[in-house]
Amino acid sequence: MVNASPKITFFTPSFASTGSEIVLCNMLNSLSPAISAKLVSYYSGGSLWTKLRSKQSKRSLYHFNPQNGIFARLFHRLEKSFLVPKKLNQYKNSVWYINTIVLPEILEFAAAHGIRTIVHSHEMEHMYNLLSAQQLKQLIHYPELIIANSAASEKVLNELGRTNKIKRIYPAIKSITKQRDIAAYTSFRKKLGISSTEKLWVMCGTLDSNKNPELFIQTAKLVLEASSNYKFMWIGGSEDVAYTAAIQQMAKENNLTEKIIWTGNLGDEYLSYFNCTDGFMLCSKKESFSMVTIEALLLGIPVVANNCGGVLEILEGGLGIITTSATEMAEAILHFEKQNYVPNLDAILQRVSKFDANKIAVEWNKLLHEFLVKK
Repeated sequence: MVNASPKITFFTPSFASTGSEIVLCNMLNSLSPAISAKLVSYYSGGSLWTKLRSKQSKRSLYHFNPQNGIFARLFHRLEKSFLVPKKLNQYKNSVWYINTIVLPEILEFAAAHGIRTIVHSHEMEHMYNLLSAQQLKQLIHYPELIIANSAASEKVLNELGRTNKIKRIYPAIKSITKQRDIAAYTSFRKKLGISSTEKLWVMCGTLDSNKNPELFIQTAKLVLEASSNYKFMWIGGSEDVAYTAAIQQMAKENNLTEKIIWTGNLGDEYLSYFNCTDGFMLCSKKESFSMVTIEALLLGIPVVANNCGGVLEILEGGLGIITTSATEMAEAILHFEKQNYVPNLDAILQRVSKFDANKIAVEWNKLLHEFLVKK
């Protein structure tokens, strides 16, 4: 029998401003009104709930993150034993959409109760190390459908043994008409102490090992050895205070304290800071996709990217330079200055149109509708 009122429950880690959860938020804002949807976060406290157009009550499975100390671990165990199974039982009569590979507990419950499940994979191979052998096997074989966010993430799934019932749907950019805000460019550079003659290159992302701040620092040092007319900025922060201190100490040991700006988390000011830069450097070790690379292209600034995966699908046709070392990245940055870079806006808009939110939303809603009305 066809379900006249299809129901779906979306599960996501915390609905905070991470890449995969921003993608989910954007898609939920374009979800067909014919689909009855609920959203559940694994942990409470995410900031994206206020960005939803439709009113969703804040549902979460856990209030206590075990990483937050001994008492949090204790309460987490109590919730897992007594509260979470009851909460999950409330959603058994719907399709489950799990917005990451790293919620194995949700997938285990779905498999144990025969719940039709979609998993959305935004991850590259290093994230699969967080799963046990049994959890990995279940991820590859149980979901009725896996959505891959790029050819890069799809390739990882193929290599792990999932070769069918995969649908590739790219993350969506809400606007493909972004342009440089000259007023913000000038005012924020003044605020940051960047002179009119200095070139400012930026990396955006959480300050963690995969985002590769070591490469960022090494590249900055090499560029500055060739030309002192540069500054660098890392937009994004980290909850790991020790790691942040270690990275900033590394910059200090390389005499870069006055040449690198660490902004921390910026929230709504992020785009204003990004807008005031002269170039974007993607330093990550692994990325299944890179929305910030698209934003950089639309701002008309040059892009240099480490060969980290999904960014190759964005920079097709020579829209940026792909590198494999700090030396190559530094040479590429210096190359853009010598070249007096002028963006090919027609080529950029043609490429970026593939990721336009309106097109992606139609494709995503069609996929969900076809899945939900199956017998």
